[in-house]
Amino acid sequence: MTVRDGAIGSAPGPRARARPEAQSARADVLNRLRGVARRHWAVTIRFVSLALVVQASQGLVRDHIDAHGADALRRRSKEPFETSEIVALLRLRPGKVINHGSSFITVGDNIEWQGVVVFINLYCTGGWRKEAIALGPKEVFGGRKLSLGDITYRIGGTLHREPTVRVLLGVTWGDMCYVNPVPCKNDPDNSKFGGSPVPSRFHATQPICLVRELAKYEIMRMRADPVGASKTRRKELPLVLSPAGRSWSKAELSKFFDGLIRMVCSEERAKQLSVHSFRVWLACALLAAGATPEQIMLMVRWSSEAARKLYARLAMSTQCSLQAGAVNANFDSIRAHTLIDASAPTGASADVQAAAEALREATGLLDSITVETGARVASSAELRRTCSIDDDAVFSMLEESSGTLEGLAASADAALTDAGAAALDSGSDDEP
Repeated sequence: MTVRDGAIGSAPGPRARARPEAQSARADVLNRLRGVARRHWAVTIRFVSLALVVQASQGLVRDHIDAHGADALRRRSKEPFETSEIVALLRLRPGKVINHGSSFITVGDNIEWQGVVVFINLYCTGGWRKEAIALGPKEVFGGRKLSLGDITYRIGGTLHREPTVRVLLGVTWGDMCYVNPVPCKNDPDNSKFGGSPVPSRFHATQPICLVRELAKYEIMRMRADPVGASKTRRKELPLVLSPAGRSWSKAELSKFFDGLIRMVCSEERAKQLSVHSFRVWLACALLAAGATPEQIMLMVRWSSEAARKLYARLAMSTQCSLQAGAVNANFDSIRAHTLIDASAPTGASADVQAAAEALREATGLLDSITVETGARVASSAELRRTCSIDDDAVFSMLEESSGTLEGLAASADAALTDAGAAALDSGSDDEP
């Protein structure tokens, strides 16, 4: 979107209207707009005011809601797992065969299935994104993927970065492992979350226990290839291997997951889930367990409060319990303006109404001022459509319109200043 000769260069097309959520004023979108503006300025093309872009975007969103309803703006995301579904995956009957492209994985005591068990435990413990272990189309394994070098064990009170089979066989109660986070899309240089490893404490019987399953997996890998495991640096060994003995690709992992999840749920339910559902499950489970919003954001490595609100959802049973409790709750509450009105039944409301009327008049005067190009400074139509049902509506109008009034005043001041400066310049040529 550009400005030439004081006009907006182009209007949003059908594609922009088809996805109005991308036009919202979220911080990430605003950052992108700033980048676009900088690029325009770099090639000497003036970019329209970002404030105007945001206002236009808000108008597009309202138009879309009017035409298609608010549901059209809902962000689509996968549902969280139910804990029973995760447990069912970990307790699949030995001998079941899961299709993996041209090959198969058989549930049981083998290195391929143990890799799947570690994958499930890993994602339930840390809520990792798919990119943490899986490669994109043009990616190669490196420092941005979880490797065995990102694992530290604390066994018998001693830290181990390169454990042996003997050490791992001694994992027991009280022992732990730590997973060092790798760079991700919201932490590209690993400066936000890299210093907070994800811990796992040993438990002999609970279904989800990363350190227990990872120690078993490492022992299997060392025994399967003792020479290779001893000569290769742990940083060069993927934390989780595909059945082919290499890193998962994102396409392979998604395809395998689709077959895996259908082992424990219906076709309809499977369509609601993806690898990302582990991450959503962890956020919801932490919330249900009483974790604070700050703890959830740290443990699941979110930078955005909006992301936490999207994924960390209250359990339906919790909401129903709260609703049931509300029926029997007793409380006392009163607002300050109610007390004021009781002591001065006419004065307070009259003063507020007078202030509101003065504000409307001032806005109307400023609204009549035009900028040098002839375009109107702004429209105060919305300000004039105030509802005087009660004082709350008036107070809301005062609060919301004050910022607009200040903006109109600043624009008017600038226009008048520019006009005055131009008059002085033209007059100075005639002076002796």
